[in-house]
Amino acid sequence: MNIYLVTSGEYSDYGVVAVFSSDEKARTFMRDYPLNYPGYNNIEIFELDEPGDKYKKGKRPFDIAMNKDGSTESISYCMNYEGDIIEMNLYYHNEGGTIDFTIQGRNIKEAIKIVNDKRIQLIASGEWDRLLKEQIENQ
Repeated sequence: MNIYLVTSGEYSDYGVVAVFSSDEKARTFMRDYPLNYPGYNNIEIFELDEPGDKYKKGKRPFDIAMNKDGSTESISYCMNYEGDIIEMNLYYHNEGGTIDFTIQGRNIKEAIKIVNDKRIQLIASGEWDRLLKEQIENQ
């Protein structure tokens, strides 16, 4: 089942004005209750109760920062859930650097294991030190 959102504004002024069960009802609302400024955006359509393939497989998105020695700097749950490894950033935070991954995992333990495996691969390939050197030079 789809839901139809009537929205208005951009960036910090963006908001949902109304939610409907059909495109026709959303368009009728926009016609019958005109909004002069900033005006309505297009109708946005979302599938109700369909959070995405990763959630269906029991995976959740985590943001994990890990130091070169394998110690965990921070762990947080995030809302972005597209792909297995969403984002990777290595930054100079301490002597060996810290890598920040946004990844998918069934739980925190699995997410940490995935990041640790990637950390080991980056160190073994020399990529960790290359990226860290690049980061230091660009500061």
